[in-house]
Amino acid sequence: MPQPALWRMQASSKLKSLISRMQSGLDENDKHIDDLIRTLSNLPKRPFDYYPYQEIFGATYIKEPRVEAAKKLGALLANMQDDWTENDALVDDLIRELVNLPKRPPEQIPYQEIFAETNVNWVTEDQLLAITPEADPNSIATIVIPLNLAMVEFGISTIGEQADFLAQAAYKSKNFSCLEESESGEEYENRKDLGNVEPGDGVRFKGRGLFRILGRINYKECSEALGANLIDNPQYLAEPGLACRSAAWLWNIRVSSDSILRRTITIETVQIISEYLYEEIPSLDDMELMLQTAERFINLHVARVEIYDEEASITKDKPLDSISMKGINIRTEVESIVLEGHISGYQEITRSGEASTHDESYSPIQNLTRYPNLDCPDKAIINQRFSLIVELLLEKPEDQPDLLPLGIQDTGTDELPEVEVVVSASGFDLEGSNTQILQVERDDDSGVRFVLIPNKLGHLKIKVQFYQNGKPIGKATRNILVSEQPTAVEVPQSDEPTALELKTKLTIPPQDLELFVDLDTDGRTLSFSLHSVKPEIDYHRTNLGQVTLQGSPLEKMQAIYKEMTQMAQRIPATPEDKAWAENRLAAVGNQLWDELTSDRLKQEYWKFKSRVKSILVTTEEPWIPWEMLKPYRFNDEGEKEKDPFWCQQFAISRWLSGAGMPDELDIRTTRSIAPTPINLPSVQEEVAFLEQLSSLRSTLTPLTAFGTRVQVLDSLENEDLSILHFACHGLFDSTLPNDSAIKLSDGSLRPSDIQVRFGGKRQRPLIFINACHGGRAEFSFTGLGGWAERLVSARAGVFIGAMWEVSDRLSLQFAKTFYTALLKEEKTTAESFREAREAIRQIAPYNSTWLAYTLYADPEGRIKASKA
Repeated sequence: MPQPALWRMQASSKLKSLISRMQSGLDENDKHIDDLIRTLSNLPKRPFDYYPYQEIFGATYIKEPRVEAAKKLGALLANMQDDWTENDALVDDLIRELVNLPKRPPEQIPYQEIFAETNVNWVTEDQLLAITPEADPNSIATIVIPLNLAMVEFGISTIGEQADFLAQAAYKSKNFSCLEESESGEEYENRKDLGNVEPGDGVRFKGRGLFRILGRINYKECSEALGANLIDNPQYLAEPGLACRSAAWLWNIRVSSDSILRRTITIETVQIISEYLYEEIPSLDDMELMLQTAERFINLHVARVEIYDEEASITKDKPLDSISMKGINIRTEVESIVLEGHISGYQEITRSGEASTHDESYSPIQNLTRYPNLDCPDKAIINQRFSLIVELLLEKPEDQPDLLPLGIQDTGTDELPEVEVVVSASGFDLEGSNTQILQVERDDDSGVRFVLIPNKLGHLKIKVQFYQNGKPIGKATRNILVSEQPTAVEVPQSDEPTALELKTKLTIPPQDLELFVDLDTDGRTLSFSLHSVKPEIDYHRTNLGQVTLQGSPLEKMQAIYKEMTQMAQRIPATPEDKAWAENRLAAVGNQLWDELTSDRLKQEYWKFKSRVKSILVTTEEPWIPWEMLKPYRFNDEGEKEKDPFWCQQFAISRWLSGAGMPDELDIRTTRSIAPTPINLPSVQEEVAFLEQLSSLRSTLTPLTAFGTRVQVLDSLENEDLSILHFACHGLFDSTLPNDSAIKLSDGSLRPSDIQVRFGGKRQRPLIFINACHGGRAEFSFTGLGGWAERLVSARAGVFIGAMWEVSDRLSLQFAKTFYTALLKEEKTTAESFREAREAIRQIAPYNSTWLAYTLYADPEGRIKASKA
């Protein structure tokens, strides 16, 4: 290739990189870039009253002028003649200006000094045939020049990086002979994560190029990067030139900037690179073939090999454990490179640092405790991509000393447990899907990588939810400060401990449907998504839009709670008054449906309602009684179609985003809590009923009732209880929700008094607070407040409370019906709850008590079968 053309390609790539890193706000450098574009395009000088770029692109304003300028310069440089021209000197001058180099000496050729230290290794046809001995010579002859030009354009120039790149390209393109996948692409139809939203997109945007660019979104991004119209002409991507350029471009944005490329070639690095490039990870056999291809390329450049011991470091986005192993120092005329961990066969690197031969046999690991860790920067620049590595660690992170482990017994099968990782990041764009499946290694850390691009300034939060077998098992968060320029501001992180329970065996089937409600950092915007593991329901992390609440949501909900309390206290005197009260409850449910759900959720409800029996609402918002939603719509004739409340239609429960919930409850002991003396007859009867629960389940042992704060706190700290039932009064304080009190004999018990943690060797109890205002939660100084949040975060297995004042008479009947259905009839928690709600609705449908109760639990959870 002529030297001028080679250096111009490098100059084009260099300018794109430099321009992309320029800070916000137009400056003198933008004027220089504008001047160069005008000179190369034979345009007149920029008018003094015009901003840079203002006239060049035929409009007074464009969204990203620097991006367009970089593309324009690349096209202009590509069209320059082979011989040196004065314009090369101008390009050289601009690069020097942007990197603060001294001016070029007049006797020096343009680019000579800038790229003098860049040794471009031109891969020959013979070399490609040598590393792919089964390749078709005609295919190699066709691809060799476009392949070299692409590597030069995107800076894939060192022997080590070329070895990795060529190995992956040879594998994916079947030794450079296949530039388009053979399948029709129909399987990608309606893949919204790929941007395939129009009929025929799956076939139109199937995998093409050396690395199989796939989907409308990736075709569009590739089109913009390469300056080719691939949306209207997707077949161009299967031509050698664009097939190679697209692969080098993808490598450049996903792999090349990563620290994995420290000339390290092992099975592990081959796998990591594959994860960056493809949807499906290659098999072990394929990865071994790639390793062999890379080794052949390296061996072609070996002049002298010295085997020596050294401390090697295998890295991903950050250094992993330092490991001691054999290395090969390879010296060539082009460069000296170290192949750290250059190995034959398949070896695993253990956490102790030893390389051990892979063994297909499996020894069961009893403890599958894992600690979630989010590895990413806590500060980011607007519109600049960064990696988020979601890890499950064997060892407790040093910066989380209070993190408590949970040991879950493994099944001992060969199958590894899988965890679904779901990223929720308002204010960020994600490259690809927000969901990945992570296989949990039994004797090593595990992780998956996401790429995020911030699109909003300010303090943002990344939330990662972990699921197993369709059920939430934990959450991790990371606070990110997004700014226009680098900043030294410290970003505080949550110190809330989190641990995951991992299982390889599903004990109780999951709920039919999960509604996930994510609360934005603005405290007002709710985002909705639906998910089900059941194919017939057909939702997989389906985004259903957003709702931004107007005004003060707390003030709005407080008004509703106040009205509901009044309706619980009032007994209508006439049938007309009772009918009016029922209609008013329905109107409030309709109002919540109108104002608090997105249009997409409303539409999807009418589709899924007949297919769903149980719903789990996973949420962070603390105000909304989702159980009270009452859907309606108008048909084509203008008639109103009215449906029951959600809590009537479905076995519905909720859970706070975070730690997982148990699906089986081991019920052995129960204790009731009530102040003494007990003045209300209904409370006396409730305590008496609880002391006779063994009549519903013979294996249950009721304990003596407690009535004081000291007794309750001691019981929570030291007793291993299955059921803890409060029959008392409470008062919710919206200004200090963690101080919302329950009245006991010796004073008030508050959520902030509870400093316990269940689980591990302790049971995760069912806690029922049958007191007015027991269930409502609100934001405290650091997160959710109130009894619901405090006890769920303490890892209670089930929590039941009331959102507003309840009738003493009806609350007693609710408790009786619930425990009978759960303990005697062995129904699920949510079905038992629905039955109890319906029982008191039948008694007083006009009284708001039947809508007051909320259930935090696995909706399909149930009592664990007794041992014979």
